[in-house]
Amino acid sequence: MPQKWDELWGNSDKIRRWSIPDYHFIDYLMEMENNCNQLKALDMGCGIGRHSEYLAKKGFIVTAVDPSLTAINYLQQKSIDENIPVQIFQGDLTWLKSVEDNSFDLVVSWNVIYHNTLSELEDALKEFYRILVTGGKLLLTLNSTNNIHYGKGIEIERNTFINQKKLDGEHPHHYSDKDEVDRLLTNFKVLCLSEDEEEVGGKLFKDRWHWYIFAQK
Repeated sequence: MPQKWDELWGNSDKIRRWSIPDYHFIDYLMEMENNCNQLKALDMGCGIGRHSEYLAKKGFIVTAVDPSLTAINYLQQKSIDENIPVQIFQGDLTWLKSVEDNSFDLVVSWNVIYHNTLSELEDALKEFYRILVTGGKLLLTLNSTNNIHYGKGIEIERNTFINQKKLDGEHPHHYSDKDEVDRLLTNFKVLCLSEDEEEVGGKLFKDRWHWYIFAQK
C-alpha cells in the first residue's frame, strides 16, 4: 500500500492541489485558536503536510505521520527550508499503538481512515480516543454514502469498495451513512457534524460528499 501512495505523491499536480488546507479544517480550528499555543497535535495520515504546516504556524507542537516515504520526505524538506517545527514519522494506523494514553490535545485525520475496512476504521477511532487527553479535540473526515463513488468497484464488505478506476482505487474506500457516523462517534461529544461536497485546492468536486467532523473526548 505505501508504494501506491508514493506514486500518488510523486505527482506534481497532486502536490499543488493538496498543499492548501481544507476550509472546513480551518473553520473548525478557529474554535481552538485562542488556546492552541504549545498544545500537542497529531496529524495522522498527513500526506505532504498541508495541515501539519498550518498547525505548526498556529503554535501547536505537531507530530506528523504518513505511510508514504515520498510524502514524508517532501514534508521533511519543506519543514527545513521554511523552518516549520514538525516532528515527522513514517507509519500507518498501526503506529498509533506505540503512543501512550492521553498524549495529544488534538488529533487530525483528514481524508485518511476511510481508506480501510469498517473494523480498521473502528479501531482507529478507538486509538484516537485513547491517545487524546480528556477534553481533547478530533478533526476528522469520513466518506458519505451519498458520495458519487459509492457503490462503484468491487464490494469487499458492506459499504466498502475497491475501485481500480479511481486514482487511489487499490485502497479500500468505506462509506458511512448518518446512523453509522453517530455510532462511530458514540464515545465522543460531537461539536459539529456536516455533510458537504469535497473541495481540494480551491476546486469543488461536485457530488463527492464527505462527513466533516469536529468532536471532543
